[in-house]
Amino acid sequence: MTDSQLYQANRGCYRFESRAHAERYVLFSAEGVIRQALRIDAIVPAGPYEAVEGEILAPGDPVHDTYVTRPSPMNGVRGVVTYLDGPSTVPVPRCACGCGEPVGYGRFRPGHDSDALYERVARIGTVQDFLRWFDRVHPATFESPTS
Repeated sequence: MTDSQLYQANRGCYRFESRAHAERYVLFSAEGVIRQALRIDAIVPAGPYEAVEGEILAPGDPVHDTYVTRPSPMNGVRGVVTYLDGPSTVPVPRCACGCGEPVGYGRFRPGHDSDALYERVARIGTVQDFLRWFDRVHPATFESPTS
């Protein structure tokens, strides 16, 4: 299977425990071997179940390199969805706003994306000032309504 086919075949539909929403990564295995690692960006409704959405990790990523093509650390577990306990061997991702706080999944702590955006808008001035500046720096192919 291609990476995309493996992702589509394994991303859902599951009945996750509340604990799943704090997880950052998911591992997909077959025949006792990890075949793919995914950074979780969201857990979304899928009918009466849920599914994971995220980025397929590639060689060079610490999670990929730790687990993919290696024996599953969850061999002998009966459930479809299980959780690894204990300290992680991979770095904890930090909020992309620059605050340094850890994130569960995604790139920002809740609300930090909009806070970071508005802080940067304020550096320019008003929202209208920001739009004018942005349109000068990144001209669009259509006429801007702020011109």
